[in-house]
Amino acid sequence: MEGSGTSAATRLRWNVLGAVLFLALCLGCFFVFFFDVEMSSSISQSIRLFGSAADPTPPALRGSPRHVELSVLVGVLTLPDRYDGRHRLRLVYRTQPTTLAEIDLKFVLCNLTTESQRVMVGLEILLYNDIIILNCTENMNDGKTYTYFSSLPSILPRRYDYVLKADDDTFFRLAPLAASLWPLPREELYYGFVIPCEKKEPLGGWYMSGMGYVLSWDLVEFIAKANITGQEKVGAEDQMLGWWLNKAHRGKNRYNMKPHMYDHPAVGGKCSHEFWPGTVAVHRLKTQDRWIDTLQYFNATRAIKPSILYHLD
Repeated sequence: MEGSGTSAATRLRWNVLGAVLFLALCLGCFFVFFFDVEMSSSISQSIRLFGSAADPTPPALRGSPRHVELSVLVGVLTLPDRYDGRHRLRLVYRTQPTTLAEIDLKFVLCNLTTESQRVMVGLEILLYNDIIILNCTENMNDGKTYTYFSSLPSILPRRYDYVLKADDDTFFRLAPLAASLWPLPREELYYGFVIPCEKKEPLGGWYMSGMGYVLSWDLVEFIAKANITGQEKVGAEDQMLGWWLNKAHRGKNRYNMKPHMYDHPAVGGKCSHEFWPGTVAVHRLKTQDRWIDTLQYFNATRAIKPSILYHLD
């Protein structure tokens, strides 16, 4: 009888323990499910809020996918002593959100020649890590652009879908740029503002303005491997690049971005027109007033949040 009582007590303890474990399992499943639903809802809401508040893409360009599968290197060719210009461009580009592409900004210099440059540019590298120093002598039309493109495959740790060469007096709107590149081919692409200004058709031996043009990565590799002689590197850099591609029958996918790219309205002439919402790039911003005029039109500071710490009126 005593053994039977002990056995019954043991079974009871196991039954109670099983019930407790079962209840704990049920509660755990409930909390996991509830937490997952709440987190998913919060994340979705955050994405919607971010997209509606911070997306500067014009309405006509807002149909593109939102996950990042596009990478662009923006290389701004400039001079070592233009510290103020680089600071302004960092502000301009790093405050532009885009969910359509991964965009990396680099400033492209030739060899430094003074102790002042070595110290000041060195500090920029420490703080921003956005400088490329090529093995060349500073020049505009004596091979710097060739050195830029031909060096990238060997000095970069990765490849990009597209590489942009930009002047330091050009303002690119990154979200419209990414949206315009999204549906285009990832190979044989040559994209920009066709010269001469009145030209509409991107084929026929014409070339893209040096204000800023985009090459797909395969064309960057072509330039790096091509047998381009010293004399073929000398001349107007944008014209020479077009000539390299035309001579080799490369860059078959050409896209003329007029009227989305243009000179500042104050410049006048055939390459210029008024600002408009579909803008991808504005060129010849050679004064502070032109930069301010451009940034005000595109409401560059719209994302500033109210605070008692500052006022801008």
